[in-house]
Amino acid sequence: MRIKNYISIIAIALAMLLVYGCQPASTSSPKGPVDFSLSDLNGKIVRLSDLKGKVVVIDFWATWCKPCIEEVSNFSKLYSNFKENKNFAMLAIVNESGGAEDIKDSIKENGIDYPVIIGDSKTVRDFGVPGYPTTFVISKEGKITLRLIGSQPDLYATIAKEVTRQL
Repeated sequence: MRIKNYISIIAIALAMLLVYGCQPASTSSPKGPVDFSLSDLNGKIVRLSDLKGKVVVIDFWATWCKPCIEEVSNFSKLYSNFKENKNFAMLAIVNESGGAEDIKDSIKENGIDYPVIIGDSKTVRDFGVPGYPTTFVISKEGKITLRLIGSQPDLYATIAKEVTRQL
């Protein structure tokens, strides 16, 4: 009987991880896309305001978050399919993941081929990111049109549909 209870507890815990994603992050509500100035891994400043007029996909993730890493292939496919469109941009904002070298190692190890910038707690708080992964689609007008929290079963299809609708 104890083994059955133990298995049930593990199953519930795994289900919660899949639904809610990895923690930590803030629990505030999004204020809307708030402009940020963050650095990429080469020190170049990236500002959200510079992307106004484009449909922007932003993925908040962490190198230690297994569901985040499992979503990489979906984001690679998304970036590959839309990157040639001048009205599209995609950013992966990495947080709570060590220094630039640690992040670069994770990017290489996981085959991340889309733009990655280094986040901060203010940006996480301003966007109301409750945990990792959390993904946003922002319209050309600068409004959040889609917010996905945690791991999603149809991530690529859901985001691609929204991006296509807005382009």
